[in-house]
Amino acid sequence: MDFAMSLARGSSIAVVEGTQFPLRGWAQQLGAVDLTRPDDEPAQIPPRLAEAIDRLDFYGNNGFGDRFGKQQAQNILRDLCDVGALDGDIILGAMAARGASDRSVRNLAKLIEALRR
Repeated sequence: MDFAMSLARGSSIAVVEGTQFPLRGWAQQLGAVDLTRPDDEPAQIPPRLAEAIDRLDFYGNNGFGDRFGKQQAQNILRDLCDVGALDGDIILGAMAARGASDRSVRNLAKLIEALRR
């Protein structure tokens, strides 16, 4: 996705969601227009989730691979889980839209999956 976005260089890009990686969070983060409903306003990330994504983005500089970054991400995700606001699809997609590395998204997905068990 990051490579495709760089090739678009600020112009339009059309994306079709598949089953392997939901793009709802990516679309919401970027304010993408659903071409099947072009007159609708783009969906927004709920405020509590958006604030958590900002914090995850801040702590994700090492791909959530170092101890500190992983602990911070776990705390943020646990807080979301406690209030019933943990939406992994939106979080992972939004982080990808913000330019998080593949490693970051994979590590974050593992942390989210561990909380769901």
